[in-house]
Amino acid sequence: MTDANTRRDRYPGARPFADDPVDQRLFFGRPQEAEELFHRITAEPLLVVYGKSGLGKTSLLQAGVFPRLRERDLLPVPIRLNRPAVTPLAAVREALQQACLAEGIDYEPDDAPELWTLFKTAVLWRGDALQTSVLVLDQFEEFFTLQETAGRRRWAGALGDLLGGRVPEPVRARIRAGERLPFGEGPPAVKVVLSLREDHLGGLEELAGELPDVLERRFRLTALDRDAARAAIVEPGLARGEDLASPPLRFSDGALMELLEFLEGRSGIIEPFQLQVLCRHLEQQGAHHAKGTGEITIDRTNLGGREDMEAVLGNFYRNAITALPRRSNRQHARKLCEWGLLSGEGRRLLMEQSEIQRRFRLGPDALLRLVDARLLRSEPRLESVFYELSHDTLAEAVLKHRRRPYLRWAIALLLPSIIVAAGGTVWVTYKTTTLINVEQTRSKLQQSVETNYEREFMAASAVNDRAMRELLQQTAKAQRDFQLARIDNLLTDFSDSAYTDEATGIYKELIRILQERGTSEALAYMEHQIPGTMGNVDGIAEDAETLIRTRLNPLLISAELYRVEGNAQAARNLYAQILERASDWPAALHDNVNFLIEQGDQAVIRGSLLDAEQDFLEAQARSEHLLKLEPDNPEWQRDLAVSLERVGDVNSAQGDLAGARIAYEQSQAIRERLAVADPSNAGWQRDLAESLGKVGDIEAAQGDLEGALKRYEQSLAIVRRLGASDPNNAGWQRELSVSLNKVGDIKFAQGDLAGVLAAYKQSQDIRKRLAAADPSNAGWQRDLSVSLEKVGDVKAAQGDLDGALAAYPSNAGWQRDLSVSLEKIGNVKADQGDLDGALAAYQQSQDIRERLAGADLSNARWQRDLAVSHYKLGTIADARGDQQALARHWGAMLAIFDTLDEAELHISPSDRMELETIRARVDRAAAAAPKQDTPLPSSGGD
Repeated sequence: MTDANTRRDRYPGARPFADDPVDQRLFFGRPQEAEELFHRITAEPLLVVYGKSGLGKTSLLQAGVFPRLRERDLLPVPIRLNRPAVTPLAAVREALQQACLAEGIDYEPDDAPELWTLFKTAVLWRGDALQTSVLVLDQFEEFFTLQETAGRRRWAGALGDLLGGRVPEPVRARIRAGERLPFGEGPPAVKVVLSLREDHLGGLEELAGELPDVLERRFRLTALDRDAARAAIVEPGLARGEDLASPPLRFSDGALMELLEFLEGRSGIIEPFQLQVLCRHLEQQGAHHAKGTGEITIDRTNLGGREDMEAVLGNFYRNAITALPRRSNRQHARKLCEWGLLSGEGRRLLMEQSEIQRRFRLGPDALLRLVDARLLRSEPRLESVFYELSHDTLAEAVLKHRRRPYLRWAIALLLPSIIVAAGGTVWVTYKTTTLINVEQTRSKLQQSVETNYEREFMAASAVNDRAMRELLQQTAKAQRDFQLARIDNLLTDFSDSAYTDEATGIYKELIRILQERGTSEALAYMEHQIPGTMGNVDGIAEDAETLIRTRLNPLLISAELYRVEGNAQAARNLYAQILERASDWPAALHDNVNFLIEQGDQAVIRGSLLDAEQDFLEAQARSEHLLKLEPDNPEWQRDLAVSLERVGDVNSAQGDLAGARIAYEQSQAIRERLAVADPSNAGWQRDLAESLGKVGDIEAAQGDLEGALKRYEQSLAIVRRLGASDPNNAGWQRELSVSLNKVGDIKFAQGDLAGVLAAYKQSQDIRKRLAAADPSNAGWQRDLSVSLEKVGDVKAAQGDLDGALAAYPSNAGWQRDLSVSLEKIGNVKADQGDLDGALAAYQQSQDIRERLAGADLSNARWQRDLAVSHYKLGTIADARGDQQALARHWGAMLAIFDTLDEAELHISPSDRMELETIRARVDRAAAAAPKQDTPLPSSGGD
């Protein structure tokens, strides 16, 4: 018996009919075209199939022609030339192998260097029948948009050899050299079909030199006429079988006539796309109401008139958008379709992927989903991918959405009612349809974010310790910026949910209060609704998944509002309650992952690494659960990669280098798969570059300089390509400067001072440009100071101490950076013999590091920094002969490293040897120091 999950709709909707028995049984309306095309293919070695987009060329070939070819022992080999990294010959070899595997034909492809040789040596038997290959190059317009000119010429020549009865020159050369070949010189037994859009037909002129008949051997597919459309509507409905998702379906004469008239419209042309989308909607609607009656009847009332049928096409657009999992993606996708892919007059436009990312902030994973939903069509070209609306018929529906000036949220309850909550609070709901101005709602949310920011900033300002005060103030600002950036996502989510028929009265009332009275009042209302909602959900059967999620949706939005308010604990509790009742709800899991990563990031800013680790590990677990539900979802894969990277960050900061490396390499493996799957996706490429850099950091810390340099150079190569593709992208330019610095760091450690100086100066030049372009950007200024500091290090190593001292910046705003700069200034002064100057710089550096280390005892990096400061102060004491101060500072350093060692944090073998040498020196110094009842002031300073 067929599983319900594998049953097929009678009408495929926007997807093409497939090359399988079920779809072939349901394919009607093109019998003459299928028969004629079949005979043309059998009679001719080359045929061009062309027609307008959306007329069903792929469906005709796969469901109408392929079965006929197999009956005549002709093996259809469908091929797409849409992967720039794969040569056409490799694509053909791979497709031939897949076609043979599907047909149970024993075939192992050889490494034939020519297309001609490949098919001369391919002997394909299905049972006792020898098969002739039919290469079907579908969407052949990709050949012109994706392949380089030289590659197109080579491929045209290969097709000419294959079909023109001539032996390729490399084969002739082998024959002239006296080689005896295992095949004759006659042409291979093979046929070729080129299928492409009509607007690319002129491109075939490029092939005319090698294939003179290419412009003459053509088959044009036209729109359906009324009789063909009638068959495509009626016949699939009459089919029977357990592999079908709905009972048999019949159309009344009146319904069929009205549906055909609507499909013809003013143009008199019936497009298969519209027909299939409408019929699929009617099938699903009928199956929902049939309830096991055994047959569905569609009459004129089911059609709902012209307006309802137009709405179905419009809903196809809306449903494709609302199916995107992330709120920001839904909003950006609407803007792309309504303003980017349509002209002012409503004509379809083509847009390149990086331009979509730059202007509409929509990533490749979301674009792929829209292509899979058949809303968009992708057209790969050299170095990138272009997108457009999949059919002209969608343009009008999309245009209508664009003309709507406001989001109309139907906040209409069936009856006026007064809701009296516990404690006597009265909530009034209205029987009305409210026109909501998005800007008014945005203003309420922004006001809540700013209020929370002022509260947090004032609390931070009251902290006495300057370093901690500045850290908390930076945390408050980062939180504000993050929440402001998320407001558009919230507005999109409100719109998506309020438009649905399932929107609950509680949800609608929540939206009304939010707009009219603000976030706090909306949450106050929800706090009275949460207990009852949870009780209601607990009483619903577990298998009523959709109903449970509908009831919980207002709570999911409330968790988002708590985040806007800055009430992280309330949001955390609410997420936990929601997922306890809907553990497999992707939207809730995804929101919770983002929340946990956000909270972990904030904990890192505060210096609370243990809290951060707990949040990141939970985010990792949620992401892994999401991937169990949807293993192929690239967005969930990216979530897991981000979670693993954050876990690695915490492990690294705690000194657990082995744990950090494991997490980083797992993250890198995911990002490599994503980057390979879509080489044109700049986001995936950037993520991979970041992962390579992280693993390189760990290898460098573990002493594997060669391994680290290899990773850094791989990362640098990726970032160079990104930077070159968009020189005005400040983010990519900064990442290029970071990669250059990392390569320079390794070269510095290897003693390649010329190489390191070149890398550092390239980085410095980039950062000078960024800082000059935006003097108010504190981050750019800080980056420039780091570059100056690195150049100073090199100059010091080259013996140019005056140049080094002039290069080191003060970095007054960044505490750890300042401590590093002070330490380096101390190094230079010590080399110059200025012990007093070195002592003062080292002491200032130690003061900063003591405050940082005291604020978070679990932060191994800060503890190491403090140990280094004690070591530096000990060297000054040693230079002055102060054995007591030496023993005190180096003893403190040893105590820190002992603590790190007890926590099993990484200490390299060379460091251990050095520490043992220092320990022996401390013991000697302590023994030689005079015994005093009261400690004396040290010239080394504390």
